[in-house]
Amino acid sequence: ETILLGLRRVEEGAPVAPFLNDPDARRRLKRLIAGGLLERIDNRTRLTRRGLMVADAVMVELMGSR
Repeated sequence: ETILLGLRRVEEGAPVAPFLNDPDARRRLKRLIAGGLLERIDNRTRLTRRGLMVADAVMVELMGSR
């Protein structure tokens, strides 16, 4: 919940650390960043303007719930 809510905080974002220990989560994160839906700033990630428009789908993909 913390990560999902954090991503919606456009300025601050959410910590990346929870995804770094899981190879599948790390791949999903990289794919979303490459697709322009998320951006990583230091040790945090946040939704891009484009990502905000499809935020629910980004959350589902990021959490691996598809």
